[in-house]
Amino acid sequence: MNKLFFYVVYIGVLLNLPAQTGLAQINLLNKGHSPYRILLAKEASPIEKESARILQDYFQRVSGQRLPIVDKYSGPRSRQKLISIGQTSLASPNRNSLAGDSFSIEIDHQSLFFQGSGRGLLYGIYHFIEQTLGCRKWAANEPANCPKRTEIIIPPGYRVQEEPAFRYREVYFPIEEDIEYIHWHRLDRLEDLWGKWGHSFSSWISPSDYFDEHPDYFAYYNGSRNPDQLCLSNAHVLDIITGALDKAIQAKPEARFWSISPNDNPIYCQCTDCRRINDQEGGPQGALIQFVNRLAERFPNTNFTTLAYTYTSNAPLHLKPAPNVTVFLSSIDVTRTHPIPTEPSAALFRKQLAEWLAKTKKVFIWDYYTQFTNYLAPFPNVYTMQPNIRYFADMGASGIFAQGSEGSYSDMAELKAYLLSKLLWDPYIDPHQIIGEFVNGYYKNAAPYIMKYLQVITEAAQSDTLNIYGNPVLHHGGFLSPQKMDSYSTILDKAAIVAEGDPVLQSRIERLRLPLDYTYLQQARFYGTEPHGIFERSEDATWQIRKGFVKRVERFVASAEQQGANQLSEGGLQAVQYQEEWNTIFHKGVRENLASSARIIQTGPPFVQDFPAKGWRTLIDRMPGYHDFSYNWLCFYGTSMAFTLDLQKSQAVQQIELTFLTDPRHWIFAPQKVTIAGSTDGKNFTPIGDKESRPPIENYSIDRAVFSFEGTKEPIRYIRIVALPFDRLPSWRYHPTKKSMIACDEVWIR
Repeated sequence: MNKLFFYVVYIGVLLNLPAQTGLAQINLLNKGHSPYRILLAKEASPIEKESARILQDYFQRVSGQRLPIVDKYSGPRSRQKLISIGQTSLASPNRNSLAGDSFSIEIDHQSLFFQGSGRGLLYGIYHFIEQTLGCRKWAANEPANCPKRTEIIIPPGYRVQEEPAFRYREVYFPIEEDIEYIHWHRLDRLEDLWGKWGHSFSSWISPSDYFDEHPDYFAYYNGSRNPDQLCLSNAHVLDIITGALDKAIQAKPEARFWSISPNDNPIYCQCTDCRRINDQEGGPQGALIQFVNRLAERFPNTNFTTLAYTYTSNAPLHLKPAPNVTVFLSSIDVTRTHPIPTEPSAALFRKQLAEWLAKTKKVFIWDYYTQFTNYLAPFPNVYTMQPNIRYFADMGASGIFAQGSEGSYSDMAELKAYLLSKLLWDPYIDPHQIIGEFVNGYYKNAAPYIMKYLQVITEAAQSDTLNIYGNPVLHHGGFLSPQKMDSYSTILDKAAIVAEGDPVLQSRIERLRLPLDYTYLQQARFYGTEPHGIFERSEDATWQIRKGFVKRVERFVASAEQQGANQLSEGGLQAVQYQEEWNTIFHKGVRENLASSARIIQTGPPFVQDFPAKGWRTLIDRMPGYHDFSYNWLCFYGTSMAFTLDLQKSQAVQQIELTFLTDPRHWIFAPQKVTIAGSTDGKNFTPIGDKESRPPIENYSIDRAVFSFEGTKEPIRYIRIVALPFDRLPSWRYHPTKKSMIACDEVWIR
């Protein structure tokens, strides 16, 4: 079933219902009174009991009437006024052929019947609560909104039967903390389904337990054994995981899936046996699929998942995943401005998906819906969601993990979660209708302004590139320019005025504004001493913090904590730590720099265009770099940094200092060597000094390396600087396609 995954039919004749089935409407509630009872089997299952309780609760919220729950009835079946839930004595034994999480709701005579498969019964109850009773669960950890009703009429021939587009549906946003939201919107949670999840190799075989005595269990990589991955051709590795898995299954028999997947790093085994299968299958995915298949053969009744991610993204040339193996294909390299079916950067992903689906129909998609480096950065991608998910369904994918900001608030998290949950059940619904429904219901009187904000920021972003590892600074000249930011803020100001007197709505508008406040602060670090920056000149020409800026930071941090922005990035930066970063910036102030009015003459390779910062002016803008290499740092990938500073006139120079970033996770290291020379005419240079770095030792923390040189006794005008990267990566961070990058934030001259 590819095109339509659910149907709702109201004309009983079309369904070939038995002739005696009543076609008259039924009045569940008439003038505030209901004669109905909820019927359960005497030996009702836990999910049937829960479904009855939930329906009873919401019916009472809407009508004021508490329907009794009974387990028997008397008199002819045709005269009953019952709401039958599950396999009751009133229900036909095999009334519906339901599978997966599907459900049905229908009338028979004067009774209403709910049936479902798996959690489908519960989903049917919530469908009825939403579509018939009129309640809405807009956001997690907020009560459902319910109208007051005096009449509830079920039309003649009413029947609903639905089944989901995907057998696995997860929306990884803060909604996961609210189990009612999960059930209401028919979603899964990984902790409920997986015995072991995600990148799992080290959790099956711990390097701390095995590496010292059995290095051969681990990957042979770049000439030596590496504890960060496993050797998948080693028979002992298979046996050890088999034993561990056997115990794990016994301890958690309810788990539906077990992940057998590489750790999240670029390392894979290159030993003779692993290389042989990889050569046959076109890459490291060969050894992985062969290994998982062997394990799946030992556990034929267990379902496994494995990751098609980075170096295992391509399907093997010949091998097919075993019948009880599901492949989890990641779309991590796709940019998010345009839908995946047409996005140029998604061409490889589209090819990979088609090739995996030619091997197996058990393919889940690991897709991405937030900016992981900056959860609060504006990321207007809601209108690409439906084309993407429809594409996955049309291609034949059977599950979606829609990764958002986990348990922390992120840009438009409520709307994104609501829309995604609807789409994962039915990818063919009208997203504009769902968006309009949500905005009008959640933002009430402020809805016109929120729709305007969503429209304006989405249209503006079409000229930029949304990257899940980007930041709001990169768009300072695009859809997040100061002028556009002002226009967005003006719209939300109007929304806030409408919300006055409604504390709940005010809080929702404040939460929606957090991304704009965060962008303003992040961009202020970039602008520094320029307009829109942190600092300004005082009347006595000294640098001071811009008026009101400290309070603005404090207000943002307090609001972020109050609104559930527990982490500002996937890396775990908390709001209180963000405040500490700002306190350090305020304390250090502006460091004067003799080079700030200099002219830079490029004499070597260009900087990395993907992270342009302020161009060459980055090196003389008086502003230091921070933890994020993509702004306030000028980057040079695999090449030297070479330029000449023209100080515009000859003058005494006491000290020259350069600061470089070290961020090994992004292959950024201090230069191997920095050389400085001076000149009065720009032609004849005299050496000032050179310094070298030792090869980096294994350490993944972000740090800075300072190269400081004494100046010259005689005045100079020109300073030539050359920084050389290490010609090869350290063995502990080796990658066959990566090179060392150097990143410099400023040339400080005193």
